[in-house]
Amino acid sequence: MASFGVRMMSDLAYYYNLVEPGTYMYHCHVEATEHMEMGMLANLVVRPRQDLYTQAYGPVTFNGRLYTKFGYNDCNNVPGFAPTYDPVETGKVIANQIDTTIPGFPVALNGPMCGASGYTVDKLIQFAEFDPVFHDLHINAQPLPFAELEAKYFMFNGRGYPDTINPAAIVNNAAEVDETNYPSQKIPSVITATTADTILVRLSNLSIQNFASIEFNGPPFKVVGKCARLLRGPGPDGEVGTADDTDLSYLANSVFIGPGETFDIIIYPGTLVAGTYYLYSRNLNHLNNDLMDRGGAMTEIVIN
Repeated sequence: MASFGVRMMSDLAYYYNLVEPGTYMYHCHVEATEHMEMGMLANLVVRPRQDLYTQAYGPVTFNGRLYTKFGYNDCNNVPGFAPTYDPVETGKVIANQIDTTIPGFPVALNGPMCGASGYTVDKLIQFAEFDPVFHDLHINAQPLPFAELEAKYFMFNGRGYPDTINPAAIVNNAAEVDETNYPSQKIPSVITATTADTILVRLSNLSIQNFASIEFNGPPFKVVGKCARLLRGPGPDGEVGTADDTDLSYLANSVFIGPGETFDIIIYPGTLVAGTYYLYSRNLNHLNNDLMDRGGAMTEIVIN
């Protein structure tokens, strides 16, 4: 909001400091409502340094399973980074490596939530929507009727069901488009795993005006993160990252997610029978494509 715009036909290298791992979003903030309606939005994932450490020095065991990929730095004693600085530009970091100079390196990772955000399969799923009337008016002229905006299509990753499970790119062949067969929506939402996997679903909502209750029609999943923060609280010592931390993760069948929010949920398929399950918005008006039934914000989780 306190940033700047980039001129047409120009580009800009944008740098920012990564403070916390987790699931983030980004979108255009120049006439945000209009440009988000046009699809100028996406996800951004910041992965924890715990991934680098366990992949190099051994996995973490959690609930009898071994993990080298995590949603967060959920262990309390993950070594920090040793930065490599640019020899020309003072203070600019050009590489980060795990600090191997700490006493007792390599260390055995520990903590009351150590490994709790571990996964073997992950998927980004972003809820959004658009209004076809507003969409078409955008082509003609300003000003746009922002007060009349009313979404009719509800989507996961820019697609409505059943296109959410189509592995191919969705092709734009509208008559008014000069370049037909232009791939527009490239990211499906189908999740494929086995009963031996642990699934991390990174849910986000970049709707302009709608909340959604995202539900899984299987056993309860575990909510381990919200808005790029691990659900972990301080223990009696009042500090986070110590041996008495409080595990604030919880089991649920659905999460109520508002615009600008993210949730990191973990599904354990080990108790499931092989087959097809569904992740969807339980808001009935979200399960259609402009009032055409059996569509909208829904995808499949296929367990083999």
